[in-house]
Amino acid sequence: MENYIALLLFVMPGYLARLTYGHVEDRILEKDKFHIVMESLLYNMAIIPTVYVILLYMGSGIEDPYIFFSTPINIARYAVCAIITAMLAGITWKYLKPQYVKAINYIRKTSNQNAVNLDKSVFDIIFNDGDVHWVEIHRDGELLARGILGSMFAARGELHIVDAEDCISAYMDENGKPKHYEGTYIDYKNNLVIKEISTK
Repeated sequence: MENYIALLLFVMPGYLARLTYGHVEDRILEKDKFHIVMESLLYNMAIIPTVYVILLYMGSGIEDPYIFFSTPINIARYAVCAIITAMLAGITWKYLKPQYVKAINYIRKTSNQNAVNLDKSVFDIIFNDGDVHWVEIHRDGELLARGILGSMFAARGELHIVDAEDCISAYMDENGKPKHYEGTYIDYKNNLVIKEISTK
């Protein structure tokens, strides 16, 4: 029983921070158990000392962990502080990570290497930006759908295309084809091509 409590108190905060970051950032989370544990432990390196300081400020310092966690009220205090701190850690990392990536890409640029995006797919970079995207979906050379890119779950390859033929007609030529494209996204694995229609 004590092992389960220790697991919840000292591993779960990092895992919760990881989940929170994934939710606010639309991040592709690693599903490999090793990566899950390692990421959770990295978050815990910031979360657990922070919780310790908060509890110390509240007058509930953890001088002897065994004695401290022997009472339900202290376990509850730690759990509440850990949950709040974990969620804030995940949200904070959303805003700190772009600066980290910027620094990494600056270093890569000095050695003539291309910029990288550490955990967003190319699809998310292009389409999951809050803007309206008029697209055509092609597979094996066949047009599957044309319209506005609506809801999406890129990790599962799920897209919702809103039918907007009446609105899109202004950007089509006399043959019913788009006058210009902004760019083309290619999914080699699924033989899928998404062409973004220019509305300029």
